[in-house]
Amino acid sequence: MGTTHFSGLNLKLSAIAEGSAGGFTVTGIKTEDKLLAVMAVTLVLGEATHNTVAFTTTDLTAEFSISADNEIYNTGGTDLTDMFAFVLWLDKDAS
Repeated sequence: MGTTHFSGLNLKLSAIAEGSAGGFTVTGIKTEDKLLAVMAVTLVLGEATHNTVAFTTTDLTAEFSISADNEIYNTGGTDLTDMFAFVLWLDKDAS
């Protein structure tokens, strides 16, 4: 998890591993924090050209909410199998 401080704002960034839709552990996030973004990343190894990786990103922010301290929940149902995601939030305790 990373923290960036901007003029009184503490933004935190964490990565979550793949998994089926449901709850995901995000250490440090709290129910009073503000979820800003959940961006899923899919990596595809190049078959025609060796040692190449292509990736796509998908904004899934609207599908997620903070369900409890240290957990976000995917209410939209998108399966994150074969993906990982970055979670960005505003830590309201630290601002």
